[in-house]
Amino acid sequence: MGPTSGAALVTLSIGSNDNDFPTPSVADGLLLVTGGTGGDTVLAFKGGAGLPARPAPAPK
Repeated sequence: MGPTSGAALVTLSIGSNDNDFPTPSVADGLLLVTGGTGGDTVLAFKGGAGLPARPAPAPK
């Protein structure tokens, strides 16, 4: 989306979806949606900021 106008900047075809209520989700800097042929594929889109850094190791 354009930051000033809110207009779509990119449109992608992700295929069909067998579910009546597909719910996209966001986790670890990725947008996850269903698609493909028959809605049997999970597609992941990386955000503009990229993936987050790896977490720090647990203290010993």
